[in-house]
Amino acid sequence: MTLGPKKKPARVAAKLPDPLAKQDPFTGGRAPPYLQGIRPLDTQKMLSEASPDQLKFLTHSSFSLWAQYSGLEVDGRPFDFDSRRWLLPIYLDQNDEMVWIKAAQMGATIYMLLRLLWYAMHNQVKCGLFFPTADGVNKLSKDRLQPLIDSNAEMKAAMNSATDSLGVKQIQNLQGRISSLYMLYLGGQASKDSVPLDVVGFDEVRLVNSADIDQALERISASQLGVQMYVSTAGYPNMDIHKRFLRGSQLVWHIKCNCLDGFVPSDCFPDCICDTGKEVYIRCPKCKMRINDTQNGNYVALNPGAKFNSYHVSQFMSKSKRTTPAKIWEAYQTTTNMKEFWNAKLGKPYVDEENVPINDAVLENCINTELRWANNQGAHKDLKKNCAMGVDQHSGNVFVVISKPGPDGKKQIVHLEYVETANPNYWENGKPVTPFKRVHQLMKEFDIGMCLIDAMPNANEAADLARDFPGRVFLVWYGDGGQDMVNWHDRVKHKEAVKKGSTSIKVKWQVTLNRYLSIEFALKQFTDRSVEFAHPDALLQVAKNKVTGRFETEAICRARFWPHLRGIIRQKTITDELTGKFKMEWVYLGFDPHFVHAWNYCNVAMERLRRRAIFVM
Repeated sequence: MTLGPKKKPARVAAKLPDPLAKQDPFTGGRAPPYLQGIRPLDTQKMLSEASPDQLKFLTHSSFSLWAQYSGLEVDGRPFDFDSRRWLLPIYLDQNDEMVWIKAAQMGATIYMLLRLLWYAMHNQVKCGLFFPTADGVNKLSKDRLQPLIDSNAEMKAAMNSATDSLGVKQIQNLQGRISSLYMLYLGGQASKDSVPLDVVGFDEVRLVNSADIDQALERISASQLGVQMYVSTAGYPNMDIHKRFLRGSQLVWHIKCNCLDGFVPSDCFPDCICDTGKEVYIRCPKCKMRINDTQNGNYVALNPGAKFNSYHVSQFMSKSKRTTPAKIWEAYQTTTNMKEFWNAKLGKPYVDEENVPINDAVLENCINTELRWANNQGAHKDLKKNCAMGVDQHSGNVFVVISKPGPDGKKQIVHLEYVETANPNYWENGKPVTPFKRVHQLMKEFDIGMCLIDAMPNANEAADLARDFPGRVFLVWYGDGGQDMVNWHDRVKHKEAVKKGSTSIKVKWQVTLNRYLSIEFALKQFTDRSVEFAHPDALLQVAKNKVTGRFETEAICRARFWPHLRGIIRQKTITDELTGKFKMEWVYLGFDPHFVHAWNYCNVAMERLRRRAIFVM
């Protein structure tokens, strides 16, 4: 039988960039291991067949082989990938930027320490590992870094004993030159500003301020390498490490089952757990296949077009006796902290619904379809009489909420506005003007009887507004101390009043709000249905689109006001572990909810207009 010509195979677009194709003499142009599936490396065969160039490559370019076969020990045990095959693709990733969101105790800190040491041993570089606390830096250096160094004779011999106040370790690399490894506290000003670096790693990103990370990244701005790594257990959605993960390729470990793409236990928990009463095991909730080896799988990119790789792993991948399906299931059933379970066990961001005061259902219940926005056609002229206003400042822009008492006692939000300095609609003679000019206009246009405005950052403009409308405009300061929700400083001696602000302001119309209590009270107006507004899609305004960068018409209530109200959650923060002392505070989900502050100020202004005291137990 004669066979016809073979058909050309269909072209398949690569899902991920191939960081090894151009430089790896072993793989050539083939797909990297995380596309081929996880295969054990036959190092004996590779070394026996290796040419001098290939041996040089293994020494200088294969971080994964160096980590496994250089004699390194982690917590007293030889390092290997045999029981952690999901780690291999991460160690093989040669990209300059990497993000890793994870469950607890998954080896991320060791990964960063090893990669920093590898760079220092094989290049002339300055490396830095940033940690959230100063005490954590010292413990990490003594308990994790030093034992790693001591476990490798070559690296131990290369270490210089010189150490300075920043915890620098000097390493004589394989070329006989000196590299440096710094262990740095991210909260320290000197550690962020004084050390030029080539490779940086940030541990427990969820526990640090993003502004501190941005400042520290300037240390690699002049480097030809500019390698950056971010690892952390999960925290809140769309914040810190999760926000960075979403910008990356989102490589998630899929366990092989009878389904085409496998499944991710952390995505379908608890449906992936089967408890027979005698044993607990994992199974795919769709095909019902029992999973005996969670490491039989591969990474699948959910955002393959990203500029850098980001990874997610849960404790289901671990083979530790402390992280078996039975142990994870038991922890889920007995936990008193569900957020910690999702963060530490599943590696997933989590928000407890009890700590989210505002959701869409709450806001939908506040819509009054019989109302009109004050500036819309058909609105009654009385909507612009005897109003209260709250104004929050940010980077030359202001956020405005205006409300007034309704006939049934409810607070009616009659106008919202986002005044941007760069918005041509606010310019005069083709040139930008201060947004406070629009605030002056709103004071008159809406007959504002009481306005609370953020005292900072534009202190002079805010003070001028207070002087232009004496007794009707108050400068707002947040203070978390004390039991009172509101302290009006025009009711005390002037000398005491000006202590709250800059001496250059010298106006008596100032007010201090307890941040947590006042925002709690302001948001409770929505949950109690004590506030109402017109249809959220009926108030249109031109604003800058964050995605396109263009000024476009949007429904500002639904597009801006609602997301800000939904983007704030309560958090109980322990301030003293020994006594259990804590404080309640607000956490922002990915952005500063300026309209929340504007509404908070407006709400307090309305209470002042009503001439009744506010008491919060």
